[in-house]
Amino acid sequence: MEDGITGDGGVRRPWRSPAVACALAGTALLVLLFGHILRYPAAGARADESGALEAQRQTNQALRDQLARLRKAAASATCQAPTPVSSPHGASVEPALLPPAPARTPVVEPAAGPGRPAAPGTLAGLLDRATVLVLAGDSLGSGFFVSDRAIVTNHHVVGDLREVRVGNKALGGFEPARVVAVGAGDTRGTEDLAVLEVEPKAGTAALQVGAVPERLDPVTAAGYPGAVLETIKGASASDLPEANFSQGILTSRQIQAPAGIGTLIHTAQIGHGNSGGPLVDAGGCAVGVNSWLSFDAQDDTVFSTYFQALDAGELRKFLHAHGVAFTAAAAPCRPAAPTATAAAPPARP
Repeated sequence: MEDGITGDGGVRRPWRSPAVACALAGTALLVLLFGHILRYPAAGARADESGALEAQRQTNQALRDQLARLRKAAASATCQAPTPVSSPHGASVEPALLPPAPARTPVVEPAAGPGRPAAPGTLAGLLDRATVLVLAGDSLGSGFFVSDRAIVTNHHVVGDLREVRVGNKALGGFEPARVVAVGAGDTRGTEDLAVLEVEPKAGTAALQVGAVPERLDPVTAAGYPGAVLETIKGASASDLPEANFSQGILTSRQIQAPAGIGTLIHTAQIGHGNSGGPLVDAGGCAVGVNSWLSFDAQDDTVFSTYFQALDAGELRKFLHAHGVAFTAAAAPCRPAAPTATAAAPPARP
């Protein structure tokens, strides 16, 4: 391109003005895009960043503290409600430790007889040693030791028999048992209880008779429901089935006609064959004797099933009336403190 010549003899450069305009526009654009990089932050901004960093440090420390608490809780095999809860009356209830699963619930097993001191164990271990399968003619039921020789069951399990057979793995097979006491009735709402007597044998355990629990307290049922027993092959310990356990809560305490019998309604599932077996609290004390099922049904439809046990108060009265020795718990039974802790998680490298 050639430069023009002005009338006053000067040289005209038509490209100069657009070039200057472009340079100014580019400079302004750079300032808009990168001004935050070039500009040093004000004192107030630096203070805000410092506060944010401190808040993040506190948050990180709180998370580390929470992680330490969770590891400690996991090591003790218990769980804890994370926050207080409110009762229906509006009162705040502080978090409480919840019982571990039955097999890991530590209990103190009471002595089953002279020379057998109480020893720490688990709820499952205690129930395995205390609960027996009762063979009464062509029928079967359950029972449990209340002393080294006395076994509680239901009257409707033994019927009119004077001798039955009982067994569990602690007994090493089936043993003969004499029926030494029966209640006044064998139907719902009556004194449907019986006591069997066996020769004392090492390895068994007796349950303490506890107090009637409160509604919503956790309970465990133990016994030998026929639906889970395939067959009884013989009398050796290896052929004996394991006792079946189920957990639930106490839903209500009722007085049933015709004899005004104290009865516990609970949600620990039982079936035919559980009759006479124990219902125990979290500490392993017998709070009832499982006895009956009740159905809410219409035509061929069953809406609900209610599991029922004669309560510990009725059992105590019956044992006292027939002179049967047993150990009564002076207070509600609670799980013993764990005696072993899990290994701590490995430290991070």
